[in-house]
Amino acid sequence: MKTVAYYLEPNADLSLALNIIVEAIPCFLRPAPTEEDESFFYLEIECRAEDVRFVEEMLAPFV
Repeated sequence: MKTVAYYLEPNADLSLALNIIVEAIPCFLRPAPTEEDESFFYLEIECRAEDVRFVEEMLAPFV
């Protein structure tokens, strides 16, 4: 298993992308609020190493 982490701004398109990720691959999402800026949140995604590229491609528009 591999973990990737992002700081993301919540919005409807991001929610859709996260739902697609969860439905498409076996993974664990661990969101957490950030103390620096409340308009962003920290997200760790744990998935198989071969699925990291898929996650990166899905989240690229939001990073």
